[in-house]
Amino acid sequence: SPRTTIRIAGGWVRDKLIYGKDTPSRDVDLVLSDTSGKEFAEKVCKYLEETHEEGAMNGVRIQQSPSSSKGAQAEHLETASLTISGFEVDFCRLRYERYDKDSRIPVASGVASAVEDAWRRDLTINSLYYNINTNQVEDWTERGIKDLILQTINTPLRPLGTLLQDPTRILRAIRFAAQLSFDMSPELIRAARDDRVRSALQYKVSRDVIGNAIDDMLGTRARDPSRGIQLLMATSLIDVVFPLEGQDNGIYQVGLEHLSRTQSLVTRIFLQSRDLDWDITKRRILWYAAFLKPVYELMSTNSNSKRERRKGSVFYQLLDNLKRPKTDMQLIESVLKGVTPLQTMMNDDDLNDDIQFAIRSGAILKDISPQSPEWEQLSELRWMIYNTFEPVGVMWKEAAILALASSQKNLDDCVRQYTDLISLIDHLHLGKILQNKARPLLNGSQIQQRALQGKIDGRDFKRVVQAMEEWQIRNVFHDLESIDDDTRSLLEAQLIDYLVTTFPEYAKCASTQ
Repeated sequence: SPRTTIRIAGGWVRDKLIYGKDTPSRDVDLVLSDTSGKEFAEKVCKYLEETHEEGAMNGVRIQQSPSSSKGAQAEHLETASLTISGFEVDFCRLRYERYDKDSRIPVASGVASAVEDAWRRDLTINSLYYNINTNQVEDWTERGIKDLILQTINTPLRPLGTLLQDPTRILRAIRFAAQLSFDMSPELIRAARDDRVRSALQYKVSRDVIGNAIDDMLGTRARDPSRGIQLLMATSLIDVVFPLEGQDNGIYQVGLEHLSRTQSLVTRIFLQSRDLDWDITKRRILWYAAFLKPVYELMSTNSNSKRERRKGSVFYQLLDNLKRPKTDMQLIESVLKGVTPLQTMMNDDDLNDDIQFAIRSGAILKDISPQSPEWEQLSELRWMIYNTFEPVGVMWKEAAILALASSQKNLDDCVRQYTDLISLIDHLHLGKILQNKARPLLNGSQIQQRALQGKIDGRDFKRVVQAMEEWQIRNVFHDLESIDDDTRSLLEAQLIDYLVTTFPEYAKCASTQ
């Protein structure tokens, strides 16, 4: 209808005012004055089909607005979601909500004015609207723009009542504080400390919801993840979110110190060396590892098996409580496992001279003769670096950062050592290998067909594979994906000679068969 007033609400408006045209938000919430989200979305779909806007629309899902145990919502409040030109667009009608004291899910909702819709929202900075009809920003609480300017997280209504209605709002408030590097109002912090809010968060909110909120707080968009941990501590909710039975609360402070120092190091590294390559999607794993480092160090090493250690580990119990997927657990652990060996390597004074030599030699590395002393030095260094980093896998950069951040060195020295280390790995042509694991020149059957034809038991065959890996790291500076057939044949022949010489007992067996 021409009478329909269409507004963009919430996060897109907030981010547009903060970031301008560089807003990272791809989610758009449209609120409608006099029609349901479902009805309006169906009209949008029909228009796009009639105008043949190819690629503009990709998928439509019609969904009910939040329902309660007291029955389905009215048809006029149905919502819908579309993907249009890469934007996720949600459609809903302006509404009010009513809550029962025993549930954080609205038990009633109905058609409302823009003012009522604004006051029901979780935070003042999320209660702003952009009116498409009038081309104006609307601030019905008269506090949204002010709090954006003051960089303050606050609620439209009284904080205690807001949090008791839905205790997840305090997690959202802390998440936005970390994401935007904003402060939380003293009134909101006081309300969050109320025992009723703590109890509601413990007993009304699922661990999945809490885990997802913390993941957002430590996510790639978070400017200041340590601020999130600080606020969880300031609101006395840290042990609700990160339950550690039988542990002193001082462990959270130690974790925060690790996280803050790691965050400061990352900032310095990439401000001083903007050309350094880093996958920022891995930052989230680094923040988890930094904060949980003191918890990981509680894990017993006396158990006979890896399964027993994990079963009795506070570290794994905590990650399970946060409902982190298995892949996240493995990546976080790989970073933490790498810290001690990397610190040992980087504290080796003799290594620093070798690193500087390798960096100076980097441009001519492939041209150094295998018979020269320089080759032997670089070959030994390459194997040592690979052997230290390889167990960490794809998270080797994050493990190096955490190893430096948790050392006693000043941050300027840590920045220099990290950039030297990255240069070294680049000059030794190890970057791709550490990221994707070294691809063997010969597979198992080729080894037995062309080099060691005697029968090899499982344990000895593992020794053969390890010896082949070491020879390849020490001697093959080429990218196996790009070498020509002649070069590959030469390298394979050299490797076969090495295996025959190293394992003569199996080579002899081959000659008698």
